[in-house]
Amino acid sequence: MKFVKLTPNAQDKVVSFQPKEAPKIDDKLTFANLPKLEGYNEDIVVSASSKSKKKADPKELEMKKDQAWGVLKQSGQAFFGTAFMLYMGGNQFNIFSIMILGMSIRTIIMSLMNVNATFSRFGEGVLEQKLAFIVMQLAFLSFPLYKVFKMGIIPVTAADWVGSMRFTEYEESVIGGVIG
Repeated sequence: MKFVKLTPNAQDKVVSFQPKEAPKIDDKLTFANLPKLEGYNEDIVVSASSKSKKKADPKELEMKKDQAWGVLKQSGQAFFGTAFMLYMGGNQFNIFSIMILGMSIRTIIMSLMNVNATFSRFGEGVLEQKLAFIVMQLAFLSFPLYKVFKMGIIPVTAADWVGSMRFTEYEESVIGGVIG
């Protein structure tokens, strides 16, 4: 089978080429028996194992750690905006305060679940920053939980559990009379 490749100026030149033989269906498909792409140069390809690992520059590591501390600072600044919205929502049980409360709790939980993804761009050596981030997010979680307590959504007092208490029923009863 012969294919014809047309150049941009088709009337100038027509180049024909034969495709390389494709692997047979019976052959086991491996990298070695795949046809090489046009422009592929084996001299340029370098395997990952042959790359020499260079030592990390101390200045670069310090800069990455500083940037990781910046992530903590940014999340702290974002929390103050959320805390202001929670404050302005008041302690009433309405749709706005519930939405803000749910959003703030969800944001904190999602950031706790994505700690590794948040710090993945900094590579290794940011364990301190990860731990500080987790502690900071848990501290931030205390504000929405306090807000839920103040709104009366979480049952924490004895009066909240009165409906589930068993009252003893007495078999005897006394009816007072008139002494006269």
